[in-house]
Amino acid sequence: MRILLLIPFFVSSLWFMGCSGSPVPPEIQKAEVQNAALWRAGSPIHAAPEYSKYKADLREANFKFLKEKSKFVWFRRYRPIADEFKKILKTGEQIGEKIRKLKEDNTNYFVTQQANLAKRLKALKDVTFKINEGRLARGELMRAELMLEDAKRDYKAESYKTAGKKLDEADLHLRNSVRILDNVLKRYKDNSQINRWSRWIAETLYESRKNGRTAFIVNKIQRELIVYKNGSLIKKFSVGLGRNGLNDKAHAGDNATPEGRYNIIKKLHSSKYYKALLLNYPNNEDKRQFELAKKRGLIPRRVSIGNWIEIHGGGKDYVTRGCVSLENLDMEEIFALAADGDPVTIVGSMGYPHEIFSAITGASEFLNAKR
Repeated sequence: MRILLLIPFFVSSLWFMGCSGSPVPPEIQKAEVQNAALWRAGSPIHAAPEYSKYKADLREANFKFLKEKSKFVWFRRYRPIADEFKKILKTGEQIGEKIRKLKEDNTNYFVTQQANLAKRLKALKDVTFKINEGRLARGELMRAELMLEDAKRDYKAESYKTAGKKLDEADLHLRNSVRILDNVLKRYKDNSQINRWSRWIAETLYESRKNGRTAFIVNKIQRELIVYKNGSLIKKFSVGLGRNGLNDKAHAGDNATPEGRYNIIKKLHSSKYYKALLLNYPNNEDKRQFELAKKRGLIPRRVSIGNWIEIHGGGKDYVTRGCVSLENLDMEEIFALAADGDPVTIVGSMGYPHEIFSAITGASEFLNAKR
């Protein structure tokens, strides 16, 4: 009878002892949180092998935990499982650090390279918009700009490899634009050519001072017409040139603007392009150079030298076939200043065009250093 009275006490003791059994290790919940964070950080992409093993170890550890949890409370042993989860958490920390470092490195590389490429892109675009012949280079720059925009989107999506490839493609298009510009402007680096232009300018200004005439100098690389009186500068005007205006005119139809010392032979009060000043192109030197080029086979034998080169209105952004164009209001002013016989000297540049070549050289040096 006494034993029967003790049974309820014994059962209740077992119940309370079971309720106070070994607690679930906190590492299990930490691993669950860590796994979610690693997935959000892009572990399946940025650390695929490590994360795959981490997931497999985590599944195995969870299976052991559930198996242990299914046992009667007195027989549950969570310590080995807790130790296993600690190892998994340590592995997860290492994966997280790898991804953090990967993102930091990619961010530093991308931000630096993208900023430098964008800077070079802008400098080269500024150059190409100064010259009609820059249209081919502008095509390459447009492609580079598109690649940079695509690279930004890939970078934001954490597709670092793809973003890097897009930066390389942008780099290639920038290199192509530099090569095109170098080819177009190579004679503007030629000291003998620069000295020749400088001599023409000096002779023209001397004539202006000596005779008291108005002199006009066209600086093709800067797209400027500069007016002098008695050898002193009066005013500058922005101009347009031939489609291939930076080239020296070789023959009819080449759309180049001629270079040399000319004179105004007629003031045209009305023309196809507002008012105009007709120049004595071709002069004797142009004819001599034309015949020499034909003998050397540098131009087709059947082409003519061309004629009828003017300074006219129609707009400074108008692309001519070889003439020099101004805004109509500017042409009105020029027309009033000009007289028959006034000298007009057309040169490629007035000295070395540093601001243009510094942009090209800077871009070239950066792109070569990048490799």
